Amino acid sequence: MELAVDAKTKSRLDITKRLVFSPYNGAELREIIDSRLGHIKMKIFSEQAVSLLCYQTAAHYGDVRRLLQCAAAAICSLMISVEDNTFPKGDYENGLISVKEIHSVIRHIFHDGFVEFVKTIRCLVHFVTVCAIAKKCSETVQLDAADSHLSLASVFKLVKSLQLKEVDGLSRGCFNEIIDTFRQVGLVELCVAGERVPLSSSYDLTEYGDDVVISLLQPVQTIVDSCRFHDEFGTYSKKIL
Repeated sequence: MELAVDAKTKSRLDITKRLVFSPYNGAELREIIDSRLGHIKMKIFSEQAVSLLCYQTAAHYGDVRRLLQCAAAAICSLMISVEDNTFPKGDYENGLISVKEIHSVIRHIFHDGFVEFVKTIRCLVHFVTVCAIAKKCSETVQLDAADSHLSLASVFKLVKSLQLKEVDGLSRGCFNEIIDTFRQVGLVELCVAGERVPLSSSYDLTEYGDDVVISLLQPVQTIVDSCRFHDEFGTYSKKIL
């Protein structure tokens, strides 16, 4: 049986499914990009743009291939704008490519179905629930915990503590339905604490109650970014994340 692995790990498996190298951190990616661009006299990326590129890549995959893919895409976009005579005039002493251009490229390169799902959420209760899961998962990552699973009850408690009128009447049953929707789109995994058999319906969530644990199946930072840049509810994420 093939076990599910996150994108960050999967990108480092060879054909025998063995892990072939560890992920790069932001500082290491910065050294790589500097070594590739250091010989160019003209400053291509601003300092802020390089920092965003390296640390966002490290947060999503830590993969140098993704780093170079993003850098190449940004440079290609720059060249096209120059050829089309649409490159804006200005003072580019700090770099031709700014944070704005890099952010656009990063969102495109790391775009996935689950990101689109978060972006198209138009129900505030669903949105703050995603934020609550991301918040709890990011805390687990920071603690470097061996088990990334969270108590589903703790997520429900966080959502209810937000003091928003939209969640005041939220019952545990309705919350379970929302969580099951997230399971169906591949955003989260649900199982019973101490076991690794995934739960497959909202009925299971009700049956096992406070024994249910949840984990994100997607990179935490990607979900956090999707919430922060949500066009309608992005400001609510500041109260949670």
